[in-house]
Amino acid sequence: MILPQHCWLGRRLRGRCRPIWRCVHPDFTYIKIHDEEKGTNYILCDKLLGVLYKDPKKAKFKKIATFKGADMKGWRYVPLFEYFTEQIEHLSSSLIRIVQQAPAFGEDDHRIARENGIVAADELRPCPLDDAGKFVKPVTDYKGMYVKVADKEIMKHLKAKGRLIVQSTINHSYPYCWQSGTPLIYRAIPSWFVRVEPIKEQLVANNKETLWVPQSVGDNRFGNWLANARDWNISRNRYWGTPLPLWTSDDFEEIVVVGSIEELERLTGMTGITDNHQDKIDHLTIPSQKGKGVLKKVEEVFDCWFESGSMPYAQVHYPFKNKEFFEHNFPGDFVSEGIDQTRGWFYMLLSRPCCRWKEDEQKSYNYPDPNLMFEKYGADAVRMFLVNLPIVHGENLRFREEGVHDVVSRVMLPWVNAFRCFLGQASLFRKMTGIEFKYNPYTPLSSNVTDRWILACCQSLILLFRQEVAAYRLYSILTRLLDLIDELTNWYIRFNQRRLKDEDSTEDTVAALNTLFETLLTLCRTMIPVRSNSQLSFPEVKEEYFDAKIERQVQRMKAVIDLTRNIRNRHNLSLKTPLKELLVFHLDKQYIADTSSL
Repeated sequence: MILPQHCWLGRRLRGRCRPIWRCVHPDFTYIKIHDEEKGTNYILCDKLLGVLYKDPKKAKFKKIATFKGADMKGWRYVPLFEYFTEQIEHLSSSLIRIVQQAPAFGEDDHRIARENGIVAADELRPCPLDDAGKFVKPVTDYKGMYVKVADKEIMKHLKAKGRLIVQSTINHSYPYCWQSGTPLIYRAIPSWFVRVEPIKEQLVANNKETLWVPQSVGDNRFGNWLANARDWNISRNRYWGTPLPLWTSDDFEEIVVVGSIEELERLTGMTGITDNHQDKIDHLTIPSQKGKGVLKKVEEVFDCWFESGSMPYAQVHYPFKNKEFFEHNFPGDFVSEGIDQTRGWFYMLLSRPCCRWKEDEQKSYNYPDPNLMFEKYGADAVRMFLVNLPIVHGENLRFREEGVHDVVSRVMLPWVNAFRCFLGQASLFRKMTGIEFKYNPYTPLSSNVTDRWILACCQSLILLFRQEVAAYRLYSILTRLLDLIDELTNWYIRFNQRRLKDEDSTEDTVAALNTLFETLLTLCRTMIPVRSNSQLSFPEVKEEYFDAKIERQVQRMKAVIDLTRNIRNRHNLSLKTPLKELLVFHLDKQYIADTSSL
């Protein structure tokens, strides 16, 4: 359909995109109006009346027709600029729409252009810019002009031609280079891709064999990403990086992928190649097997994520070495990463691989230096803080140094003080009796209630640890660890000071020291990384140590004592003031019996 004397009204943010196509949304409502003051017919989206007129209710225009974007199929228009007229004319008229369409400058534009057959996946898009962001042929009016400088000139041109109806400024976020501070230009360039779309079903199937924690990340966030995976751009236009091992003819009809240094030496006729970086191999050529002269190496390097995903192979130099070892142990049993890596590290591991690559040092950091944290607080405190963060729930991480300090004060210091208490009491025992205390793991279970209680608590921690680690729920362990440290330092040690000081009997003191040491050893064996099971294996649960009755009795006794402390605080009574009598009232007779027995 051709409509003479009609103007299409569309919006565009970037001047460099105006010479290309336009499109409309098939479901949006469009209107045709007659502007009585200008005597012009406009076709525009009904939502844009407020842009064309400050007050549409007072504006002098007449609505002529209303239609959907889908009804405009087959309509044609005269473009703002005719630089790419020849490329537009070869298309079917059914593919021409409204609103700015520039597949070389935007992902959504490119996707829509592909879906509508305007451009093919492997076709170079019409692009008026060179690598420096300057206009090139056929945009002759602005050739050699930087796009940001050309914006004003383009506006003047459109205004002079009567094609600029409304001009305004919109504030929005925009990407800048973090090194130079210059604005970035989004522009399509020739790249190398891995065809992922044909193997999407296989990726989804492999993902279902993986145990995710939390499972919702694997099923939803990552699963949906895989189900909609697109071909993967693996090339980058940088100098530093692992070079793409591709040698091609000038017309790209002949491509050789080199799989090893040995193969490269054989194909090029060179020997003694030990470095395969750009400056050492870019000059090498391979004779063509199809009469195309020589094949030259491409300039691009790998996407660093392609290398990261190859970690399982690269770390053992597979397939050149350790072939049997790799094939026996691949894939890995466990991977731990942040939620941001569902579309990075995890995706690369699942779809394809290479070695670890380190970015250039950044100017600034949004997190403290881990090495400084280790030196200041110790690795145990940092690790314990991380285990309790939302990151292990599959959520985002915000590292706070104050949190590590809290772990030191709440966990590490009481833990260390408990160990110092043991050392002091063992030394005192040696001075008073002349006997060197030695821990005996085979000592029969003590008859003392507090000994049996704290050892039962240790077994509860070991059991919980084994269950939660097997399910990768590390975050649920720290709470129980804190409870055990509190039970050890604020309850067991305080209740057993006379026994530990050998004020009763030697046998009872040995039993108390043995229990204290075993509790400390359990804490260490469960919470500190063990290098080798041959040195110190992870503790097994001792079923005979469990005593539900004693655990219940002590738990109820602790509740009564805590309640008593609260009453003292409310009445400003010192904890050191002796109590003549403590009366406990409870509806449950068993509760009274449990507390009175202790």
